[in-house]
Amino acid sequence: MTLPRPTIAPKRIPLWAWHLNEWLSSGKQGPRPRHAPKRVPLWFWTWRLYRLALTQRAGSRAWKKYMAALHAQPDPAAAATKLRAAIVNWARWNAAHQVEIHYSQSTVRDDFLHRPRGYLPMTTDCSGDVTQENWAAGGPDPSGLGYRYVGFTGSLLSFAEKHGHVFTDVSRARPGDPIVIGPGSGWHAVMVIEAGHDPLVVSHGSEAGPKIQRLSVDPRQPKRVCQTLP
Repeated sequence: MTLPRPTIAPKRIPLWAWHLNEWLSSGKQGPRPRHAPKRVPLWFWTWRLYRLALTQRAGSRAWKKYMAALHAQPDPAAAATKLRAAIVNWARWNAAHQVEIHYSQSTVRDDFLHRPRGYLPMTTDCSGDVTQENWAAGGPDPSGLGYRYVGFTGSLLSFAEKHGHVFTDVSRARPGDPIVIGPGSGWHAVMVIEAGHDPLVVSHGSEAGPKIQRLSVDPRQPKRVCQTLP
């Protein structure tokens, strides 16, 4: 009997997950892997059961426990839709609290990662705003950094290139997708909240943000959609 792989686990398992799995299997000998996120995603535990079941014969206790966990998995498509909706809700919430959300590219832009969700006032930049909306919604770090710190436009692009899709047809962008604006590693990032030929986005590029506007308000090119969510 072939053991099915957990559908909620990413296709490419990050290195921190392998190291954390080894550390847990050793009985937590030595220091905890430093790159492992403090909030371990749900897929890790199902994937860990899968790895354990692979080493056991069919019908073993580990096998049965994994199959039970597999059958209890939420529908990936429904979970992705719910996550995208949550990201959009947080993006709109940020725009609604513009007066209490400030702009800075200094290290204070990471401070929200160490505070409760919805804590105000908050100071961050465009990439931080995109990251905060994913973090607050319970989604994965769009820069692939495990929320150890806030990435930048270049890390949004590189993570999407490795683990998703990057494309310039903005009409294909879906709510919850970041869009990086500008050449090279990018100058600015916005969050899509409504799809369309000219998507509605939340932009936090100055003290006047976060604000809701059409993507076309910013004339800079190129505009690259970073799509990593299903």
